[in-house]
Amino acid sequence: MYEPDKERLEKLITDFKNLVNGGVSRIGDKDVPEVTEIFQRIHPTLQASMVRMMITFLVSLKDIRTDGRNQHAVQQINRMIKGFGIVITEEEAERWKLDGYSPEEIEKKKANFLESFNNNPFIYMGVAFI
Repeated sequence: MYEPDKERLEKLITDFKNLVNGGVSRIGDKDVPEVTEIFQRIHPTLQASMVRMMITFLVSLKDIRTDGRNQHAVQQINRMIKGFGIVITEEEAERWKLDGYSPEEIEKKKANFLESFNNNPFIYMGVAFI
């Protein structure tokens, strides 16, 4: 049975928090272009895993309690999730059209699909961690 290395994970999150917050070495927003460039040089398989982890983290924040400090961030996350749901619903609708469904059937399937997506976006966003 898998047991996460909580100490190592805590250190990882603390290091990331320090990176974002400026930390002891004053790394922060001004370093985003450099961090982005470094990320783009990582092996594509690792990039994919890192993106899944980031999406998991973002989606996990969609229903958290907010105050003035994180309200905008949570609103942005919910907009991102909503937009993703709309896009993949339309992609599915194109497939249903090719499969010969009528416009009425497609509209019903879209409504059901979007409801399912909204109930659990994790399963539709390529997130294997939850």
